[in-house]
Amino acid sequence: MRRIFWITLIGAALASLGCVVPSLHPLFTEEDLVFDPHLIGAWVDEDDDFWVFEKSSKGGYLLTVADRYELSSFDAHLLELGSHRFLDLYPRTSSVANSFHSSHLLRVHTFYKVDLENESLQLIPMSGDWLEEMIQEEAIHVAHAWPEGDLLLTAQTAELQELVLVFADDPTAFPTDATASAVIVLEQTIL
Repeated sequence: MRRIFWITLIGAALASLGCVVPSLHPLFTEEDLVFDPHLIGAWVDEDDDFWVFEKSSKGGYLLTVADRYELSSFDAHLLELGSHRFLDLYPRTSSVANSFHSSHLLRVHTFYKVDLENESLQLIPMSGDWLEEMIQEEAIHVAHAWPEGDLLLTAQTAELQELVLVFADDPTAFPTDATASAVIVLEQTIL
């Protein structure tokens, strides 16, 4: 009974992430981190949600995302792997008001390839559909689990880094075309 409860909660948490590939472990080590002051400030997406990056005392950024209904806070870490930059997001707290309930939800890392030009920021997630297909076809071997039928990466940081580096330039792995609905496009703004 307890196992079914956990699997159900993990599945619900993963389903809420949509097309983003969740990971138990971060994409970064301390040595990979970079700080770019151009990220600091307010950004707005196409839904008029605000994304506010502040310098964090933890060596990265505090990211607050505000939509019409709620505020979400994340620890955000910018990292450089090869010639690419990525952003690793980790929720600071569960958004569930009941603390007993929230202690049973799984907080996971998500990561995005970063394209920052002038006052425009694109956050490009790895395609979950592409990765699932590659794993099922055994074209990619990366530690993972399927709680409630949803992909969850369980690979350690080094294995995750190897995965994203191999496919960072592959437009099917990190799609930015019109079919890539998970791409987040932010424009710098003033609050």
